[in-house]
Amino acid sequence: MKKLLSIFLALAMAVGVLMPSLSKVNAEEQGTKKVTVHKLLMTEDELKGWDPAEIQKKGYNGTQNLEQLKELLKNNGLNKKLEEIPKVYFAWQNEKGKWINQQGQEVGDDVEQAYGMLTEANGANFDTSKLPAGKYKIVEVPEKSTYIGKNQEVLTSSKAVPVEITLPLVTEDGIVEHAHVYPKNAENKPKVEKTIDDKKKEISKTIGEEVPYTVKTTIPKDAKYKTLRWSDIMSKGLTYNKGKLNLTISGINNVPSNYYKLIEDNNGFNLEFTSEGLKKLEDDAKQGEVVITIKYSATINGEAIVNNPETNEIKLTYNNRPQKDIEPKDITPKNKQIKIKKEWAEGVPPEGVRVVYTLIKSNTKEVVDSVVKIQNKEMNTDFSHTFEGLDENTTYQVIERISGYTPEYKKTNDGELTITNKIDTENPTPEKPESPKVYTYGKKFVKTDDGVVSSGGIKSLAGAEFIVLNDKKQYLTLKEVGVQSAERKAYDDAETAYQAAIDEYNRLTKTQQQGNEGTQAKEKIKNTKEKRDEAFIKARTDFEWSNQKDKAVKYTSNEKGQFEVTGLAKGKYYLEEVKAPEGYALRSDKIEFDVDENSYTQNGDIDYGTQQLGGKNDATRIKNKKVTIPQTGGIGTIIFTALGIVIMAGSVYAMKKRRAEEV
Repeated sequence: MKKLLSIFLALAMAVGVLMPSLSKVNAEEQGTKKVTVHKLLMTEDELKGWDPAEIQKKGYNGTQNLEQLKELLKNNGLNKKLEEIPKVYFAWQNEKGKWINQQGQEVGDDVEQAYGMLTEANGANFDTSKLPAGKYKIVEVPEKSTYIGKNQEVLTSSKAVPVEITLPLVTEDGIVEHAHVYPKNAENKPKVEKTIDDKKKEISKTIGEEVPYTVKTTIPKDAKYKTLRWSDIMSKGLTYNKGKLNLTISGINNVPSNYYKLIEDNNGFNLEFTSEGLKKLEDDAKQGEVVITIKYSATINGEAIVNNPETNEIKLTYNNRPQKDIEPKDITPKNKQIKIKKEWAEGVPPEGVRVVYTLIKSNTKEVVDSVVKIQNKEMNTDFSHTFEGLDENTTYQVIERISGYTPEYKKTNDGELTITNKIDTENPTPEKPESPKVYTYGKKFVKTDDGVVSSGGIKSLAGAEFIVLNDKKQYLTLKEVGVQSAERKAYDDAETAYQAAIDEYNRLTKTQQQGNEGTQAKEKIKNTKEKRDEAFIKARTDFEWSNQKDKAVKYTSNEKGQFEVTGLAKGKYYLEEVKAPEGYALRSDKIEFDVDENSYTQNGDIDYGTQQLGGKNDATRIKNKKVTIPQTGGIGTIIFTALGIVIMAGSVYAMKKRRAEEV
């Protein structure tokens, strides 16, 4: 027994010593030296109709390359469309689901260390000669795949993903030295629709009115997004209403705050799903399509241009791979300023591109200011910008919002930041739904004498003041809420200066108006009007209709008799004259006018530019009659007063004399 036990122990020791060598021989002799992964793309219907068991019955056994597989299917009456695609990443795992290297050794949870590669036009060729015999998984890794479809689709539904394979692969004919496997996918992309809440694509609004938007995004079944981000940029005539955004997933409100990150400023927002939100979305998408609804609003502001559509452009960035996080730079102001310089890797900005710079405090992430820049055909936009009036003891960050581009932030000096953009080629082109158009309209007027001067022209009248009423007889006023006191005061001061300039011109005699004094007075009117108009645009962020006549906005005719009412929605309105030009009677009637898409450029009876009849007829003439009885305060008043006194004295004398005679 002792001798037998000694022999067994010796054999055990020998086996232990020889085991590594036996394993090595096993790895080298498992027989399947190469495995090619062919990634097939199918439609959703084709994918559903693919029956692996049926294909195997027809003869597929892992030995056929793509051409041989096509021939096999054709010969068996199975007309399947087989399209192979590149740029899909696959990596190897062992039976336990652990990433492995090319020798079959576990490398932990880091896929970067695993044996893997992208497919090419003819698949991904894996050398399996060093892998030990056993069961494996060939796993598709979406976050490392770079495939983008012809119409910006990414991969969704799948079959034979992951591929499970046993090495060596053995058929009835023996070991397969070069195996071919065919994981299959369909492709799809989200659908984005944007509407105004009344479902219209085009509306008109008055400055100060709110415009509600709805963005509906349909996520396809089996989507596995690692990036999902909406970026909204308003045009300059719209102010985004912060704090009012509502997000729902498949109609369910109260979406957990850890599902998304939201940055808002006056020019729009950036909403991005977090890893927790993406995981929830992926789980829901396994059951079918998922609908994400974003509701928010904007207010028409004073920078809205008549007949020019105001839009807010929203773009959806999505992909099966994570978006690279680009960290903005901390920057300290110099001379209370931060200057931004913009560079484009392609040399020039593309037509229609929109960029928002949002200034935030580095520590609190509080939004301090924002500005939008839009490139268009009419002008070459200067994308540089300077934020002013900043605290030099505070550190800031500038975050750029632009879809389809990757920003690179570079701090050059204190208070200076260069942002370089290059086209993002790693993600599908962002989805951009058609943006509903919001218009404001207006009407031009020319204030004139009611006659025709000897030269055949029209005499324009300065200094007339008007207020506007709607069809409910309410007055157009500036909303107190939301108008900053500094902006309102600046407007009031500018309006006072403008009125004073007009009054100075009106006090001149006709001869003085035609001479050097008149020229200087007109120039002063022009300059004060420009300042008044600029201040008005900043202050008129909110119009409202009110019954308070004393707060109504006043429109004043300039030295050419011109004035215009803008920022109104389509409809019927009225002018009421509250101050007549010097020497003219005040109109007692309400002047009716319509506002629509044509009212600002046509539908008039006088040329706004020349103040003459005929021509463009793009304005409406408002006539005033000259006062023939001198007005209070003039020399004529003194004469009439004196004559009245004489007449009254004569009457008194006559009456006394008559009484004396009667006595």
